[in-house]
Amino acid sequence: MNGSAEALSGLVYELVTGSINLEEFPVKESQYVDNEYEEGKPCEKLYNQVYALKVKINEQLGEEENKDVENLIDALQEIERILCLKMYDYGRFFALKEVQCYIEQSAAAAENAEK
Repeated sequence: MNGSAEALSGLVYELVTGSINLEEFPVKESQYVDNEYEEGKPCEKLYNQVYALKVKINEQLGEEENKDVENLIDALQEIERILCLKMYDYGRFFALKEVQCYIEQSAAAAENAEK
């Protein structure tokens, strides 16, 4: 993957996870990519569950913040990032492959029509 495709996949990831403040840094791609952590969406609800469980565990441990719990959440978020970027790469790969196949089929059909 070239640098511009990699930059775009990173931008899409940031948009889908709501990591970009669109009021301060508006980007045209945001018209195509939904923030899946917006209020009422499944990811927002699940994130709230994770946060509530984190608070509960910290209370049970008698701590304001537990480093192991934080590391666990950070690791899961990194897994999410890796998988999202891979899915983007695979989607791009298969879309380009499909376009290439279409071009080849069209060229073959045009060649056969000329004969």
